[in-house]
Amino acid sequence: MIRNTKLAASISIALLAGTSGNALAQVPAPNSAEFRAQYTLAPIQVTPVWQQGALGQGVVVAVLDTGINGSHFELNGRVAPGARNYVEGGTGAPDRSADGHGTSMAGIIASNFNNRGMVGVAYQSQILPIRVVDSGGSIANSQNRTAAINYVASRPEVRVMVSAYHTSRSDSEVNALKNAAANNKVVVISAGNKGDPNPQYPASAIGALGGSGIVVGGTQEGREIWDESNRAGN
Repeated sequence: MIRNTKLAASISIALLAGTSGNALAQVPAPNSAEFRAQYTLAPIQVTPVWQQGALGQGVVVAVLDTGINGSHFELNGRVAPGARNYVEGGTGAPDRSADGHGTSMAGIIASNFNNRGMVGVAYQSQILPIRVVDSGGSIANSQNRTAAINYVASRPEVRVMVSAYHTSRSDSEVNALKNAAANNKVVVISAGNKGDPNPQYPASAIGALGGSGIVVGGTQEGREIWDESNRAGN
């Protein structure tokens, strides 16, 4: 099952900034079960944006996470070609066997408008799965993370890059993030889940991206900031 996460509202706003479309689209009704299943859609007032055609059509979102279950009914037709597994040095495609964190992130972004389950904020977009975290939560080393980000930066079809891992700072990785920003990617990074006033790395490096990066925190269903969400600091 694809589930909401605390980051969904902020990530949704960022994703809309990277989408484009045609005016006057037919969109999910706000009172439908599918719409209400992702509670973040109402607070960000997504419906008027959808009605203007910003549904994600033609947009690819790279998700740097655990890989995704591309066979999930919500993600049918939503997976872009070119997936890579950087836990294993960039060889092969990410594991699609489990509905893990990466699948949840992909669902928030791109769940199909199909009158089942929930609907994604950019439900006509596609996901480029980039695996940088294994099923046990271990994060790829800095060399492989750097390679993963540079790979995303090199993909002209990618408009948005989303990541939610936290680790030690790497200068080469920061340079890769700069490269992604220079290649017109909107870089979206989780602030962290420790309740601190400042974001964890790599979100702490967002100021180096010249305005192309967004640090995202967490909200609860009542629209208040989640107690354990890091803030954006300076």
